[in-house]
Amino acid sequence: MDAKKIQVLLSTLKTGSFLKAADSLGYTPSGLTHMMDSLEKDIGITILKRGRFGICLTPEGEKLLPLFEDFAAAEQKIRNEVRSLQSRRQEIIRIGAYASVARNWLPSLLSGFYLEHPKVSIETVVLGREELYNALKKREVDMIFACSGTECKHEFVSLAKDYYRAVLPLGYPTAQETIFALKEFEGAPFIMPSFMKDIDVQKALETNNISIKMLAASADDPVVLSMVSGGLGISMLSDLVLQGASEKVKIMPLEPNVSRILGIAVLSMQSLSPLVKNFIAYVKRHKIFAQ
Repeated sequence: MDAKKIQVLLSTLKTGSFLKAADSLGYTPSGLTHMMDSLEKDIGITILKRGRFGICLTPEGEKLLPLFEDFAAAEQKIRNEVRSLQSRRQEIIRIGAYASVARNWLPSLLSGFYLEHPKVSIETVVLGREELYNALKKREVDMIFACSGTECKHEFVSLAKDYYRAVLPLGYPTAQETIFALKEFEGAPFIMPSFMKDIDVQKALETNNISIKMLAASADDPVVLSMVSGGLGISMLSDLVLQGASEKVKIMPLEPNVSRILGIAVLSMQSLSPLVKNFIAYVKRHKIFAQ
């Protein structure tokens, strides 16, 4: 049943004539008459009596009138609620991020943005790369802080290059004192971060034809550090992950360098709310990413 036709019916009944209703609603008399004929055809019942002195309801129409009024009121309530939700939606930013980004970047970014937009509400979720892109694809988040991926079509704003380091137990023997050659991972007991979903680590090893002896895989970076600290094996983690780490481990730069580009991924810049666009612009000019 067409809600618009019901609204027009109720307005027409208030005026008592098609002519007056058409004038107040901006329809032609013939157009409004056609709409009421269409409504009666939709429900299969004649609800209006047409006469020389105006219109009135048929007995069937009288019985249906309270239901029409309830229908119109419910439809208006839905419209009001949708507008309310849309208005609130403009004040919310939903962010997905790696744990390392949430720990090291978001506190500074969000606190500064709150000063400029004190009424904003920000929801954050911490996930791995694959899960972040799934959330973005399902529109469960507006944006994600991650590496550019192939999980779904998206637009990407580069923010920073994040270098990987060799993470070793204290006293672990190395060929050089200041640099850890990638080839030294060959055959060594390796603890793989992100449950083997760290694409950048896997790519670096495969590109350099390095076969590792994988001892364990963990989705939690602190667990990887704890395992390395305990002498269970060696690993490769990025600077952002290692920032603020308290575990007693040896950290060495890699040769050749291995890095990833971190940034913001969105489905479409054009479809973002003005608030989310403002936040992305704020992030891009933040001192964290100053060149």
